[in-house]
Amino acid sequence: MEVLKDIKELEGSERNALLADFERRKKARELILPTDDLAVRARLREIEEPVALFGEDKGKRRDRLRNLLSNLSEERLAQLEECFKEISHSEIKVTEEKEKTGTFYFRGSPLLKEARLYIASYSLPRARQKLILERKHQANQNSKEEAILHQEEQKLLKNYSNYCSQVGGERAISYSTFSPDSSSVATSDWTGLCKLWKVPSCDLLRTLRGHKNRVCCIKFHPTSTIQQSPSALNLVSSSFDGEVLLWNLEKETPIGSLTGHPLRVSRVDFHPSGRYLGTTCFDSSWRFWDIEKQVELVHQTGHSKEVYDICFQKDGALVITSGLDSMCRLWDLRTGRCIMVLQGHVKPVMAVDFHPNGHVVLTGSDDHTLKLWELRQRQCSYTIPGHTNTVSCVKFEPNHGRYFVSSSYDLSVKIWSNKNWLHLKTLEAHTCKILSCDIARDNKFVVSSSFDRTFKLWAEDKEL
Repeated sequence: MEVLKDIKELEGSERNALLADFERRKKARELILPTDDLAVRARLREIEEPVALFGEDKGKRRDRLRNLLSNLSEERLAQLEECFKEISHSEIKVTEEKEKTGTFYFRGSPLLKEARLYIASYSLPRARQKLILERKHQANQNSKEEAILHQEEQKLLKNYSNYCSQVGGERAISYSTFSPDSSSVATSDWTGLCKLWKVPSCDLLRTLRGHKNRVCCIKFHPTSTIQQSPSALNLVSSSFDGEVLLWNLEKETPIGSLTGHPLRVSRVDFHPSGRYLGTTCFDSSWRFWDIEKQVELVHQTGHSKEVYDICFQKDGALVITSGLDSMCRLWDLRTGRCIMVLQGHVKPVMAVDFHPNGHVVLTGSDDHTLKLWELRQRQCSYTIPGHTNTVSCVKFEPNHGRYFVSSSYDLSVKIWSNKNWLHLKTLEAHTCKILSCDIARDNKFVVSSSFDRTFKLWAEDKEL
């Protein structure tokens, strides 16, 4: 009675608006809505409203639909009811499958089928051999010889210091990596040049000219300087303008290119067989190439933001990509499916690397942490708050993975034991943030490159 009395005291326009609001609320309560979220989305789509809003859960979405329908006329509601009845169960089922999938897979070519069959035949024998070696390692893990070996190696790593420093260009040195025989270092810089340097003297061997923009990354072919002919493909580099160039060890100009990237290609990596190449692009996709035919086999989406780093498993079966969406995705190259999503970092994942055993992954992030992931258990096994700024690069020791290194924007390169994740040594000499690091296959040197235009070699100090 008091409410009715208050309404009568209001002016005409206000009273009419309030009564209309009461009628709308009554109408909203009487509406019969589906409880299935997919059906709610279908009705929102039918009335040309967004099917989802940021931060909106299923309950809030249903309430939003109720409020929108309560504002419509009786005629419009009757028309919509007829439209809603025409939505078949099969259409809802298709929508449900799309929601569950999350990742869109492109139709492949006959060349892709050939590549998948080759990768399966390449990886399965190596996976079998890897298991045999793993069992032997487990049997010797607690032996005195193994413990002594670890102690000696850690003692050597604790003695690492700056062995050599070289100005590599006029702008930031974006990437540095050792050749497979550890005799040289390849660097890329923001002037658009790639250079080869002799180890350990750091004398310039060759300058590779061809990029028109800042170079992001450069990688050696897996058999370069070991079996690969100097006149064949030995190096691949990528740049900010999406250009990917192919190089040999005889010419200073590229011998080929991979075209099709519309934006920055931040990282490239060779498949262990040397026949294929993976590239990551800032269009939120990564690509898989047949470099012998220079043909794109896969253009794969899945990340919600830019894809930054990529690394192939050593037996060639899997590849992992990291993105600025704070996630890593693990892909099976034999089927093309995303088989695992690594979620745990709270900021962009800038670096990723496979352990030689193939079932441990190391990641570094803008959240200043490193994470070790056990793929067989499908979880993060350990988190290392190792740096005070962005972790730019991580690398396992390439032969046995007994230790790993990480570089950061906090001006340091750190060496870690992989047995108990102890911090062994901090290498400091750069004056600007460090962009990359690598370990020589002969385990004699570590290299790092920085915004200070230099790359540095780190090795055991014999005098200590």
